[in-house]
Amino acid sequence: MKTQKGSIPRILYDSSFLVGLIDERDTWHKQAVKISDFLTSFEHEDIIFDCVVNELVSVLARRFEEKKRRDFLKVLEEIRSKITKDKISWTCTETIDMYDTIFDTIEEYEGKLNFHDAIIVLIMEKFEIDFIVSFDTDFDLIKEIKRIHHENINLFRDLIRKNKRC
Repeated sequence: MKTQKGSIPRILYDSSFLVGLIDERDTWHKQAVKISDFLTSFEHEDIIFDCVVNELVSVLARRFEEKKRRDFLKVLEEIRSKITKDKISWTCTETIDMYDTIFDTIEEYEGKLNFHDAIIVLIMEKFEIDFIVSFDTDFDLIKEIKRIHHENINLFRDLIRKNKRC
């Protein structure tokens, strides 16, 4: 996978980042806000897969129920208003064609990638998406994917500058 030099970077948002950004009590909240602020400083294409929205809502619903937090409906409405249908890349139908390859990928990485993350990796490869914003270190196993996280923002900033000059 390669982003064309001089082209706009395509960045996929993972559920770990989105959960951290939305849930103010999340361990990653401050880092997610910092990354979000950074991402608004340059032109790029935001990509959110439907399977990520599925996981985002499921994780938050379970978390809010387990912690007996009463503001879930407010959070759900925030998700619905910010991540509208037209902003989602609908990929679930890809799973049918990739089913065996998903298991092969999980096997290749000895179970370090779960089913959901294997789907993300394969779809990123298919649609040539180089970057993912995630706190999930398992994506670092995939050498073709560059993970944007709280510890490498400056490195990513340099990469974007180099890309723009070409």
